[in-house]
Amino acid sequence: MAFISIDSAHCKALLLLSQIFLIWHGGTPVTAHSEPSPAKNVAVTGQTTTSVTLSWALPNDTNSSNYTYEIMVVSDGGTALNTTSKTNSTEVKDLKAGVTYSFSVFTVTQDNITSSAVSVNATTKPSPVQNVAVTGQTTTSVNLSWALPTDTNSSTYTYVIVVVSDGVTVLKTTSNTNSTEVKDLKAGVTYSFSVYTVTRDKIESSAVSVKATTKPSPVQNVTVTGQTTTSVNLSWALPTDTNSSNYTYVIVVVSDGVTVLNTTSNTNSTEVKDLKAGVTYSFSVYTVTWDKIESSAVSVKATTKPSPVQNVAVTGRTTTSVNLSWALPTDTNSSTYTYVIVVVSDGVTVSNTTSNTNSTEVKDLKAGVTYSFSVYTVTWDKIESSAVSVKATTKPSPVQNVTITGRTTTSVNLSWALPTDTNSSTYTYEIVVVSDGGTALNTTSNTNSTEVKDLKAGVTYSFSVYTVTWDNIKSSAVSVKVTTKPSSVQNVAVTGRTTTSVNLSWALPTDTNSSTYTYVIVVVSDGVTVSNTTSNTNSTEVKDLKAGVTYSFSVYTVTWDNIESSAVSVKVTTKPSPVQNVAVTGRTTTSVNLSWALPNDTNSSTYTYVIVVVSDGVTVSNTTSNTNSTEVKDLKAGVTYSFSVYTVTWDNIESSAVSVKVTTRPSPVQNVAVTDRTTTSVTLSWALPTDTNSSTYTYEIMVVSDGVTVSNTTSNTNSTEVKDLKAGVTYSFSVYTVTWDNITSSAVSVAATTTPNAPANVSGNPVNTTAVSISWTPPSDSNNKNYTYTVLWNEKPGTLNRSSTTSNTTVIGGLTAGNRYNVSVISVINNVTSVEVMTYLQTNPEPLGSNITVTITNSTVTVVWTNPSGGSYSGIEIKAEAEDGTHNVTKNVTSQSINQGTLDGLIPGTDYKLTIRSYSASSTTTQSSGRISRRAAADTIITYSEPVTKQIQMDPNTVTGIECYKINGGYKLSVNFFCPTGSFTSIKILADDNVKETIPASDCKNVTVTNLQPARQYKIKVTSFAKEKQASVIILCATDDVGVIVGSIFGVLLFLLLVGLLAFFVVKKRRGLNNKFGQGSRSLDKIKIKRVPSVIKTAFPDYYQRQHADSDFGFAEEYQQLSTVGTDQSKRAAELTENRSKNRFTNVLPYDNSRVKLNQIDGNNTSDYINANYMPGYNSSKEFIASQGPLPNTSADFWRMVWENQVSTIVMLTNCTENGRVKCDHYWPLDYTPCTYGDITVTVTSETILPDWTIRDFSIKHAKQQGNKYARHFHFTVWPDHGVPENTTAIVQFRSLVRDYMDQKRSSGPTIVHCSAGVGRTGTLIALDYLIQKMEKEQRIGIYGFVQKMRLNRPLMVQTESQYVFLNKCMLDLLQTPPEENIYENQIGGDLIYENASVVRDYQKDNL
Repeated sequence: MAFISIDSAHCKALLLLSQIFLIWHGGTPVTAHSEPSPAKNVAVTGQTTTSVTLSWALPNDTNSSNYTYEIMVVSDGGTALNTTSKTNSTEVKDLKAGVTYSFSVFTVTQDNITSSAVSVNATTKPSPVQNVAVTGQTTTSVNLSWALPTDTNSSTYTYVIVVVSDGVTVLKTTSNTNSTEVKDLKAGVTYSFSVYTVTRDKIESSAVSVKATTKPSPVQNVTVTGQTTTSVNLSWALPTDTNSSNYTYVIVVVSDGVTVLNTTSNTNSTEVKDLKAGVTYSFSVYTVTWDKIESSAVSVKATTKPSPVQNVAVTGRTTTSVNLSWALPTDTNSSTYTYVIVVVSDGVTVSNTTSNTNSTEVKDLKAGVTYSFSVYTVTWDKIESSAVSVKATTKPSPVQNVTITGRTTTSVNLSWALPTDTNSSTYTYEIVVVSDGGTALNTTSNTNSTEVKDLKAGVTYSFSVYTVTWDNIKSSAVSVKVTTKPSSVQNVAVTGRTTTSVNLSWALPTDTNSSTYTYVIVVVSDGVTVSNTTSNTNSTEVKDLKAGVTYSFSVYTVTWDNIESSAVSVKVTTKPSPVQNVAVTGRTTTSVNLSWALPNDTNSSTYTYVIVVVSDGVTVSNTTSNTNSTEVKDLKAGVTYSFSVYTVTWDNIESSAVSVKVTTRPSPVQNVAVTDRTTTSVTLSWALPTDTNSSTYTYEIMVVSDGVTVSNTTSNTNSTEVKDLKAGVTYSFSVYTVTWDNITSSAVSVAATTTPNAPANVSGNPVNTTAVSISWTPPSDSNNKNYTYTVLWNEKPGTLNRSSTTSNTTVIGGLTAGNRYNVSVISVINNVTSVEVMTYLQTNPEPLGSNITVTITNSTVTVVWTNPSGGSYSGIEIKAEAEDGTHNVTKNVTSQSINQGTLDGLIPGTDYKLTIRSYSASSTTTQSSGRISRRAAADTIITYSEPVTKQIQMDPNTVTGIECYKINGGYKLSVNFFCPTGSFTSIKILADDNVKETIPASDCKNVTVTNLQPARQYKIKVTSFAKEKQASVIILCATDDVGVIVGSIFGVLLFLLLVGLLAFFVVKKRRGLNNKFGQGSRSLDKIKIKRVPSVIKTAFPDYYQRQHADSDFGFAEEYQQLSTVGTDQSKRAAELTENRSKNRFTNVLPYDNSRVKLNQIDGNNTSDYINANYMPGYNSSKEFIASQGPLPNTSADFWRMVWENQVSTIVMLTNCTENGRVKCDHYWPLDYTPCTYGDITVTVTSETILPDWTIRDFSIKHAKQQGNKYARHFHFTVWPDHGVPENTTAIVQFRSLVRDYMDQKRSSGPTIVHCSAGVGRTGTLIALDYLIQKMEKEQRIGIYGFVQKMRLNRPLMVQTESQYVFLNKCMLDLLQTPPEENIYENQIGGDLIYENASVVRDYQKDNL
C-alpha cells in the first residue's frame, strides 16, 4: 500500500471538510481538551546510591483525581528512563551512584494530554570507599589510604574524613585522592576515622571507618642517676599526654649494636643489672600505650665503673717528684683505660695527673712533704673506679741566696736563706771552702750565717753550703766565689767642670795585681749616690751631673771580680742650668707676656732671670725678673720680636740663653657688613686695618649657630662668601685679622639669617563661588617652625593682594565666581623671604537657575535650564549615571547662548541619577622667571558649581517582532516576540484589554494565550513594564475557525468539494515529490518569511517531528528564509584587485564589517587582508574565526592571523584533497622538521592519529618578536564537502573534545575553524557548539536564530539544507538515543559556491 504525505496546511483543510461531513451526517465535532495544570513544589525527599524519592503537590484541576504523573529522568543530555505514578510521590530506581539526574514531572490526563514539565535536579548518593587502612602515624597525625569507588563520576568526587574521639568530632578534613594525612591530633589517643565519598553537589556516601591510636609522646630528660661495675640507674620525665596514666615504659639495652636485655617499668625510673664492668651501653626508653603503640625512643649512653688497679708502689723520688708503678686491671676494655693519680697532702688535693700506662712521675711537689698518692682506673667516658693509695716523702730543699755579707783583706762573712720546707727547723748547714782546686777548710753552722777567717788579700775562694737533714741526707750544694778587698788609690784631684761634668785624676796603688785593677768613681749629692763610673787609668770625666749642685766624688780600686777598696773623696760644684719652655702667655698690639719653667737646680730659688729683646738684629730692651714670667711693653702691633732669657746665680754666673720669637697681635678689621645672602650662603665685606704689615695679613671668618661653630673660612681680601649654610638659620659671623704666623686679632662680628627655602607642593581647591583654599608643604628647613608664610594673589595684571599666616593652609575670600587666580606663597623668617611658588586656583562657578525641566523618552533625556546669573563659566555638564553603576553618559554644552541639552544612548527602563551643573575651565601655561618658581606645564583647571540632581527612570522599550499563530481548536493563540532590550520588570499580554498572562523579566518567553473563542479576531496588546512605566505594542490576531458550524445547506456541495480537493492534492503531492528542492523548484518561493523562535528543550522532539514531516518540508521552509540574510553588506576589501588571488572561491567573500584585519606590512594597505571573519559563539561575539582553507599564497597570512590573534585552538574540517580536488593547502609541516611561513616558524611537537580525527600540537615562533606560542590542531577527517557525517555521534564527540580544550584556554584568543570555503562545515560546527551550550544552560534550542546571526557575519554559513537538517538531528540525538543508520543523504547537486578557478589551477599545476 502506498502512503501519501500531506503537509500541515493541507491537513487543516481536510480536517475542516471532514468535520463538516460528519455534522452533515449527524455526527459530533471533535472536542479539544486543554492542557492539565503542572504539578507544584517537586522536591527530593530521599536518595540512595541507586534511587531517588520525589514528592510534589497535586494540581487543583477539576479532573485531577484522574491524572497520572509521568516522571522523565535525564542524565547528561540523554533520557535515562521514564516512570509513572498515580500519587504525589514516587521512588525512581535503577539509577547509577553519584550521578546528577534531571527529574521532570508531567501531569497526564486520561487522554494522554501532558502538562508542561516541572523539573528538579538531584544526585544519587555516591558509593562508599573500600579498604580504609592506616598507613602511618605520629604523635600528632595519622596517614590513611582507601580504595576509590568505581562510580561513573568518581573522578569528580572528594573525600571527607571525620575524626571522632570519645564520641566527640574533633576535626573534619577533605582529600581529592585516595589518601590523606590527618594532622593536629593528640599523642597517645585512640581516634575513629570515618571516610565519606562526596559528590560535586555535596551528596555524601555512607561512612567507612577505622580506629587508630596516635603514637604516644616520648619521655623527656632520660638521666643516669647512678652506676656500679655491674649496674646503671636511670630516671626520666613522664610525658604529659591525656592517657599517660595508662602508659608503660620499655628500656632496651644495647652494647656494640647487640641488644643485651629488655626490661619494663611502670614508673619514671629503673635499675638495669647484670652488666659488665667498664662497658658502654645505650639505654633506649620507649613510651608504650595500652594497645602496644610505641613512641620514638629517647636514648642515653652510660658506662659501668671499671675495676681498680693493684700493687701501687714508689719507684723513685726528688724534692719535687715521686715515681709510681702499679698492676693493670684485667677488664675486657682495659686497653682503653687511662689512670688518674690524685695527690693529697694534709687532706687537700694538690694535683691530678693522668697516665696511659702502668707507671707515672708525679711532679710539682714540695720538698720534704709526705703525700698520699691515689690511683683510679678511668674509662673512655670518664667513669672512675675505686682508688688504690700509697704514701711517700720528697727530698729536702737546698739553701737559697748564699750571700757575702762582709769581707776584709783577710776574711769573708757569708749568709743564706734557709729552706722553707716543713722540717727545715731540724736542718744543719755544712760550708766547704776551696781555693785553686783544693779544700782549704770545712765548717758547720746551725744558723743562716758564718765568718770564714785567716784568708789572704786579693785571693778568690769557692764557698759551698749544703742542707743536712736529721738523718744526714744532704741537699744539693749552693756555692759562691769571693775575693778579698784590694788597696786604695792616693791624691784624688779636680782638673775641670761644666754644668753636667767634672774631671778627676789620682795616684795608682802599688799592689802586686794592680795592673789588673779598674777604678770606680761614685758621685754623691746630699748623701745620695747619683752616678757610678769606671776608669782603667788614673783619670776620668764624670758626666750627667746636675747644674749648680755640689757633689762628693769617691774613687775605689776594683779587682777583676769587682771587689772594691776603701774610697778616696773630693767635693766640687757644677755650673747652674738655663730656664726651660719659654712661652708666650699673652699678647696685645703693644705688649707680650712671657713665662718659662724655672731650672730644677738645687739652688734655683736664688736665681734671677735677664730678658733681652731684639728686633731686626737690634736690642730694643733688657729687663730682669725674679719670677718665672714678665710683661714686655711699648712694642709695635704686628711686629715679630726675639726674646732671650738667661739664668743668673748669686755670684753672677749666667746660663746659656733660651730664646723665643713672638709676634704682637694685628689690629682688627672695621665695619663688617652683609652684602648678599641665599638659602645656603652669606656674602660679607669689611674695612682693612692700617698696620705696617697689613699687606701680609689674611682674614679668618668663623661661623657660629646656636653656640656651635659650623665653619671656618679664610679670605685674602676685604670680602668673602660663606657657603654650605642651612636655609632660614641665623648665624654669627666673626672676622679675625691673621698675621703670617697665625696670630689673630680680636673678632668683629655680625649676625645674619640665610634665605629660607620656599614652600613645596603648593595646591588648592575651590571652597565656593567666592573663596578658594590653598595649602602647601613647609620646607624641610631646621627652623621652619619659626616661619611665617605670605600668600599673594591677583585677579588681573597690576593688582596684588596679600595675607600672612603661620599655618600651612589658608582660605582666600572675596573672589569672583568661576575666575582663575594666580596665587603665590613665600616663606618668611626675620624679614628674610624665600622665592615665590606660584599655582593657579579657580573658584566654583555660579549654579544654574532653579527652573529646570526634564523630558524623558526610552533612550533620551532632554534638559532645559536657566544659565548662571553671574561670574564666569565655560559650559554646562549633563550627566546620567545608572543606579546599578553599569552605564554613564555625559554631555557638555559649551555655548552660553544655549540653555538645553539632550543625552542619547540611555538604556530603556533604567533608573538614572541625573546631574546638571555649570563648570569653568581655564588653561594654565606657565614658565619660570625671576624669583618666582612656576610650573612649566600646560594644565586645565575645571571647577564645578553645586549640582542639581534628579532621579529619573527611562521609558521601557516595547517587545519587537511580535507575531501570533493559531492553535488547533480555536481556544488558544501562540504569541511570539523578542523581549524588549534594556531594563524591564515584567510583560503583560492582554487580549481585548483583558490581562491574560504576566511574565517576569527573569522568565521572558513566548506565551500561549488561553480561554479564547474560536473564529474571533482579538486585539493582542503586549505591554512592557519598568516599575511604574510601561510601553505597549498591539497586533490583531484571529483564532482558529475549525469549530464554526457551517450551515447544512452547503454540506453536499462541500462534500463534493472535498472529493475534488483530495484528488487535486494527491496529484500535486506526487508532482512535488519529483522536484521538491531541485534547483528549478519554485515551491518555496512564495512562502511568507516568518520569525522562527527558539524551542524549549522538552518540546524539541515534537518540534523536530513536525518539521521533519513531508521529507523535511518544515526545515526546508526555514532554510529558504535564510537565503538572503546579510547579503546586502559590503565586501570591498575582498573585491580589490590585489586581494582577489587570496580568495579560494569567488562568491565566498568576507563582509567588511566583521572581517579579520591583519597588521599591515611596510605600510601596504592590502597586506591586512585574509579571507576570514570573526564569528559569534555562546560566550562572546568574537569567540570564533571562520576562515577559508589556506591557499599556497595565503599560508603565511594564516599563520600571521594565528600569531596576532593569540590563537591557541585551530579546527580543520576538511582534508587537503577530496575526490581528486585540492580543498586546502597543507599549511603545516609534513613531519617534525620546522617550516617557515613568512616571518613565522612552525614546528609539529606531537601528532595523535585516530579513526575520525587527528590532533597535532604546534610550537610557533616569530622571527621579529620574542617568545614562543603554542596551538593545538583538531583535524576532523570524515566530513564530506557540502554534506554531513555518517552519524551524529562522532561530530558531537569531536565538538566536546574541542570545547574542553577551549575552556582550558579561555584567556587565549578566538578559535579558528575552517573547512575549504569556511562556510558549510565550518558554520555547522560553530552552530553545534553554540546550540549545545544554550540547551545545557538555558534549556532552549534555537537553530534558525543562530544560523541567521552567523550569516550576518559571513555569507553562506551552514551552506546546505542537509547541513541545516543535520544540526537539528544532532540536537534531537542529544535528547534521545541516536539510531544506528544514517537517515540523511548527502544532497550534493553540484557546488553551491564558485571556485576561484585560476588560483586553484595554478596550485594544481605546481603541485600535482
